[in-house]
Amino acid sequence: MGRPARVRDWSINERIRQLIYSKDISIMRMGRESGIDEKDLRKYRDDESQPDRENLIKLADYFGVTVDWILRGE
Repeated sequence: MGRPARVRDWSINERIRQLIYSKDISIMRMGRESGIDEKDLRKYRDDESQPDRENLIKLADYFGVTVDWILRGE
């Protein structure tokens, strides 16, 4: 069996999805608290689009991570 993927190897959307699941709250609540439209959050989670710069910053602030971590896993 292969080694588990490192966070650095994940896509941006995989890292966002992991953050969303780790918070264990609804997309609706997350949208209200983060200021990001629920439709956008669903698209990021479902790998249908990637966040623009403004929403990247909001995501990083909301989850207490850096934009670099979301973009590159570092």
